Amino acid sequence: MKKIYLDYASLTPIDKKVLRFMRKYEGIQYGNPSAIYTSGVNAKKVLENARMRIASILCAHKDEIIFTASGTEANNLAFNLPELNNLSELNSASPIQKNKHIIVSAIEHSSIMERAKALEKRGVGVSYIDVDEKGSVDLLK
Repeated sequence: MKKIYLDYASLTPIDKKVLRFMRKYEGIQYGNPSAIYTSGVNAKKVLENARMRIASILCAHKDEIIFTASGTEANNLAFNLPELNNLSELNSASPIQKNKHIIVSAIEHSSIMERAKALEKRGVGVSYIDVDEKGSVDLLK
């Protein structure tokens, strides 16, 4: 029976070239890139090289490239980056200003929805935008 995989939002197949490259760092060449021992220093070089290559492709600065372990981690990080509309101030213990407002689609990942609902309870305006049958937001509504 042929497998039909419908969860590409969660995980997609890895390109064979990428997988071959990654395999080197699972075996003999692995190391903690935050460590000061030789294999850790080497891992840090590989990580920073990847960051620079991606930044170059995206015409970004290397400091703008952040690697996360999951979509949930990335979503939570986005809510805490001061560069993104000062959402970090919304997450602090300080009182929230009345003019704060965020917009999310009605089908967001639970990590986004939970954060939006928590902010809503603290007085932030939240709009939940419906999507069409294809999951697209109608920007003209």
